[in-house]
Amino acid sequence: MTTGNTARKMARPGLTVVLGTWLLVSSAFAAPTDGQALTAIFGDDVIASNVAVIRATASRMNAADRYEWLAGSLLPSPTHESIRFAGDFEREGVVSPILDLVTTAKELDRLEELRQRVLDRKAVGEVNARRQLALLGLIAMEQGDLSDAAKRLRDMSHRLADETFAELSSRWPETLLLKAAVEHEELRDLADEVLERILAQQIRVPHHSGPLEWDQQIAGIRGRSRYLRIVGAQTAPQPFPSAPPLRQWQSVAHSSAETLGKGFPAMHWHLDGRTVHKLASHFDTFLTFGCPLTGDYQIECDISGFDYREGQLMVGGEWLWLHFSHETFDLGNINGQSRQVSMDPKLSLVNDWVHYRCTVRGGVCSHFVNGRLLHTQELGEHPFPWVAIRSPYWASTSVRDVRITGTPEIPRTLRLSDDPSLRGWRSYYDGMEADSPGWEYDPDVEPNGGIVAAKSPKAKGTAQEHLLRYFRPLFEDGVIEYEFFYEPGESLVSPTLGDQAFVLGPDGVRVHQLTNGRWDRSGLDPANFSEVVAEGACPLVSGWNRLRLETIGDTVRLRLNDRPIYEGEIAPINDRTFGLFHDLGETAVQVRNVTWTGSWPNELPSLPEQELRSTELDEVDQRVAKLSQELFYNFSTSPKLVIRGQQGVPFSDQQFLTQTNDPGAKVKVQQDGLFMSRGPSQPFTDVWVGRRLRIHGDFDVVAEFEGLELKTPQDGHALISLTVVTEDDLTTHTGIWYGVYAHPGIDRRRCAQVQFTRYYENEVALEFPALFAEASDSGRLRIVRIGEEMFYLVAEGDSPGYRLLHREKVNADPIRIDGLRLTGGTYDNVNPPQGSARVLWKSLHVKAEKIDGRPPGPIRRGEFFFFTR
Repeated sequence: MTTGNTARKMARPGLTVVLGTWLLVSSAFAAPTDGQALTAIFGDDVIASNVAVIRATASRMNAADRYEWLAGSLLPSPTHESIRFAGDFEREGVVSPILDLVTTAKELDRLEELRQRVLDRKAVGEVNARRQLALLGLIAMEQGDLSDAAKRLRDMSHRLADETFAELSSRWPETLLLKAAVEHEELRDLADEVLERILAQQIRVPHHSGPLEWDQQIAGIRGRSRYLRIVGAQTAPQPFPSAPPLRQWQSVAHSSAETLGKGFPAMHWHLDGRTVHKLASHFDTFLTFGCPLTGDYQIECDISGFDYREGQLMVGGEWLWLHFSHETFDLGNINGQSRQVSMDPKLSLVNDWVHYRCTVRGGVCSHFVNGRLLHTQELGEHPFPWVAIRSPYWASTSVRDVRITGTPEIPRTLRLSDDPSLRGWRSYYDGMEADSPGWEYDPDVEPNGGIVAAKSPKAKGTAQEHLLRYFRPLFEDGVIEYEFFYEPGESLVSPTLGDQAFVLGPDGVRVHQLTNGRWDRSGLDPANFSEVVAEGACPLVSGWNRLRLETIGDTVRLRLNDRPIYEGEIAPINDRTFGLFHDLGETAVQVRNVTWTGSWPNELPSLPEQELRSTELDEVDQRVAKLSQELFYNFSTSPKLVIRGQQGVPFSDQQFLTQTNDPGAKVKVQQDGLFMSRGPSQPFTDVWVGRRLRIHGDFDVVAEFEGLELKTPQDGHALISLTVVTEDDLTTHTGIWYGVYAHPGIDRRRCAQVQFTRYYENEVALEFPALFAEASDSGRLRIVRIGEEMFYLVAEGDSPGYRLLHREKVNADPIRIDGLRLTGGTYDNVNPPQGSARVLWKSLHVKAEKIDGRPPGPIRRGEFFFFTR
């Protein structure tokens, strides 16, 4: 068996005239003195269309010749009045012969000469004035004259505020100037101001004017600025652009022939502590968990909210995105939005960070946002196994505190072709021809269905590439196996890895370098092929064949019908995405039993080992674990009811004091817990149950509840709370206020907030230092004091993790004898009152350095308690 991986490159017919003409002229430019005479032949459009060729030609010259050639071609002269200000987009960013000219002038110490040549010509017209302004700013930056550069940048900012242009050719001055300016700390604030104005006035809805590749590059420049602020003076920062240095998560870009051909920038997910920020986007991008998950599990995280910072949690191949109106949400998959769903009532106003949680149990995935259940989906027989954070192409998404828990199964082998919706697969050449056959699932392909694509007679003889790629690359060593149907001249499919297709034929394997179709700018012929890599080593048979593609380190190996047919090196730039390829005009495709066996981790990392979970509470939990005294109260009257592994002590009216200023309030011990109700009989009232004990030093208090029902008018509150009252001079009440409020002019809002009430001699002072959107009807409220700092936390539903609402310096006074309280209350500003609060308290768990109080008394089952102050 022989090896190889090099494809023969040929010029694309569509580019032969322009590129051939320019190459002919560029050879004549070898003598710089002929430059001005020859550049008269070509207008700005030729230069704009051939930036790559111009730059490549200039790069082959020595510095002196390159400077004269570029200056003569680009600067005003008797043959052309304007500065020829053209650029191009590459995955690495914005490039331009103008930038090459400035760099070369610096290399030759001729920046001042270049500056004078630019000033010697008066700019005519607004676009030309901006070109001159931008070039002078670029020169000033290279000269180190940042004061002059700032002056030019401010002038550009004023001009952009007055007028913008729809044509890309007129936007190059600000684009190149901003690209350079963000690299200088002294200019970064001003550059960011200009970039934000461009984003608001030219890119974001409803002002988008395109093209999309420019939008993405401008957003990437803004991301580069954010990156430089984040890394600061770090000695070894994460490179830009790059994937985050994580072992458990990988970044994936939704790339296509169009996005790559048009030069969309490379993505950049940046690791900042345990938060990840997407600072640059190729198109839609994903941060994917490193191993597939099936079975029962839960994932929750915080994702940045609105203002073009959105992101989504994708589980089971489906993501949920909130609309900024809070009245609808979109559902979608890796290929984009699928449908919109209305919410009634509307979702409560969200914070800067939105809490997403998905639970997968018994084949059903439930999506929660800030504790509210918004959507459930049946995952079906073939669930999509990859969990990911999705970031739309237009968003600068951030994600933090990602936690995966439960008992998931991690399959060693995945079946990729049995899902009727083909979740996980994407067509690479979308948009080539609207009426071209697409990739489809065919249930008639025995035995489990398969992937098919028809042959297009219209495309015969055109070498039209057709490619279906799987969502996630082969980041680790692995094996892809599948069966395909072969009929000479009619049906054939070949495997791809990254940008290489290993085209099968009766005479052997040829390597085909994939192009970007009608968006390709490389000059590569879509019919390019290497020589036969393995002569006669392709044992194709009519009917069904079996292919095996294996990656081991930087090597790829192919076997056909159990015979080795190819081995080659995987280039560093290969993105290792697997695909199915055919010539659309020559063959149809039938594929079945596609499997992927990967060497991903075979078990879920324990929570302490998970890379993106927050560690903010680790020290708190360690201190809590050392607390020596503990009480656990199980409020159920059932002796068999066990909560969180503990049966606990039952409720007793000799241990708990119940008070209310509303005769209609109820507290009842019943079989499933302590029922508390506050009806609409009084406008301002509450009912509370307080444990008769004193708590000293550090403590941890957790109250679990379920069945929360809250009603409030358009002007009032309804809530439950966990409160502690300290023995200080102000009888400070502090706790977690968990409920709903509404006032005229303010949207009704479900939330959790921290409250302080302090009793001064002549007034009562209320303070609410933290408020979070939270709408779960069950969960846990938790207050922890360590030394002189208090921590306030909530957990929604049956989530094992807590969200930190707030931390605050406090005194270390004891909690008074009746100062540990569970409350239900309403506060109505309407008459008659309309609010109510009903809840079932399940348990109360107390840990502390020291607990003292009255001993346990007799159990009172099924009684109502009515108390007034």
